[in-house]
Amino acid sequence: MDQGHRQATPRTARPTGWHRSAAPCRVFLGVVGTSLQLHGMADAVAQFVLFGIGMGTVLASLTILTAWFGEGLVTRVRSLARHIGWASAVLLWLVSAYVVYYWLIAIRLL
Repeated sequence: MDQGHRQATPRTARPTGWHRSAAPCRVFLGVVGTSLQLHGMADAVAQFVLFGIGMGTVLASLTILTAWFGEGLVTRVRSLARHIGWASAVLLWLVSAYVVYYWLIAIRLL
């Protein structure tokens, strides 16, 4: 074995950028797919449009707030960084529990 190269060690189970960006895609596909299966094409298209409007509103709001408040907003958000990991974990558990509950209702197990 060449001494100049170290063997790669596995990374921790921390999500990378790709994994973080894939979560909304899963939610989107779940919402539109369920609507298509249960209610038909018109409702699926409506869900698609409403989901797009919602995501666009969030992104536009964040962009406008950042433009208006600039560095002050970024500084305040950075000061909250130590709490974001914990809060996002709690939010992820709550949303996951809701999704499981929703699917159990959708397939009529509850």
